[in-house]
Amino acid sequence: MEIFWGILLIVSVGIAIAYRYYPRRKKTAKPEYVGMQEMGFSEVGLPDATLRRNVIQLHHKYEGQKLTLQDIFRIDHEGLPFYLFDIQDEAGKVPVLITQDMVALISPRLNLPRLVVISRPNASGGLGAVADRFMLSIADWEKNEQGLKFVSFEEDPDFNRRFLFFTTEPERVKEFIMGNLRQFLENLPQRFSIDLFADTFTIVQNSPDRSVPRKERILLTLSKAVELNRLLQD
Repeated sequence: MEIFWGILLIVSVGIAIAYRYYPRRKKTAKPEYVGMQEMGFSEVGLPDATLRRNVIQLHHKYEGQKLTLQDIFRIDHEGLPFYLFDIQDEAGKVPVLITQDMVALISPRLNLPRLVVISRPNASGGLGAVADRFMLSIADWEKNEQGLKFVSFEEDPDFNRRFLFFTTEPERVKEFIMGNLRQFLENLPQRFSIDLFADTFTIVQNSPDRSVPRKERILLTLSKAVELNRLLQD
């Protein structure tokens, strides 16, 4: 019976990670209607060159990708523009959706290390180790073009079990995370992925709960982006 549940967990993790990292065909049907203007967003026709460059640099991790930003909206909080958008890969014959409802901020007040944070699936012990190996393999991190390396917090096993970290600056990142960022990560109500570098960060929900209305998912991601910005500037 334990073997059965172990196999079921690994398959479930594989599906979740594949959904996050493997491209998917963009649906022709319109997404769930969300009144963006009602939430205070304004549509962005032509994306700012800096936004497009910085976000694509953060998420272009593999050879052959041709990433574009789609369905871009903007909302201002505390004097700063936060952007909501999808990322699409147009390298193939059919465009594929990489991620949906990602939020980004570019601020001259930020000076961030290169860091990727991914919430881990809920698994522990031997099953957790198997799930981690599967995640690392399916995401194919060793072949990324940015020199990102896996960093482990072995001295803090409880924290280490909840997140995966990839960076180009292991020592700086460990000190950086163990400040206010740790508490922020531990208090996240959903699984998120966060990418940071220099003056830019992005945040997006991993395998979001589709039973929750899209409007609520967007507002949650936005609220966490605003909270993260406050924390990073402290």
